[in-house]
Amino acid sequence: MATTRESVIDGLRWCAEILRIFTRRAAITAVFVAIFAAVVLYTTRERISDCSDVTAEQEEVLLGLRSVVAGRSFTAADDPGCVDGTYRAPLTGLPDTIEPATDLLLADGWQMETEFLPFFDQLWRRCFSLDRPGWERVQVNLDAIRAGDLIAASVIAPENGDACEAERREFSEIYPPADS
Repeated sequence: MATTRESVIDGLRWCAEILRIFTRRAAITAVFVAIFAAVVLYTTRERISDCSDVTAEQEEVLLGLRSVVAGRSFTAADDPGCVDGTYRAPLTGLPDTIEPATDLLLADGWQMETEFLPFFDQLWRRCFSLDRPGWERVQVNLDAIRAGDLIAASVIAPENGDACEAERREFSEIYPPADS
């Protein structure tokens, strides 16, 4: 029969072995969790552009919108810049609701290319293009809440494509683009 001292030493050895096993398993689990987290972060991070592909012609057109011109009902409220990966400028001079703003743009010669509800946004978006030389790669976007109140009006210079091309490629089965 073992003495009390031997029993205590055996108990401590048993506890140490259990702790070693748990520590080893925790370390292995932590390595796999870290690898999984790194893969998730790498594959789901947003890829935001730095607007380096915007052409000088597009920049010139957007800068020209700062001045008041006869036959155009709006002006750019600020100098254009790269905001959330798109080269844009906010617009002023449009009505506060989407229907009158649309009518005004149509009267100015803009053509409505698309009207849709982006998948995760609770707003209506209309994209307009202008059929004039030099304006093929410039678009006007109107964003409004479902009730029709305009929350954003901006002129955008898409980096790799013509006006409203990205909006026509939106993945929406509920509100399909007009050209599909």
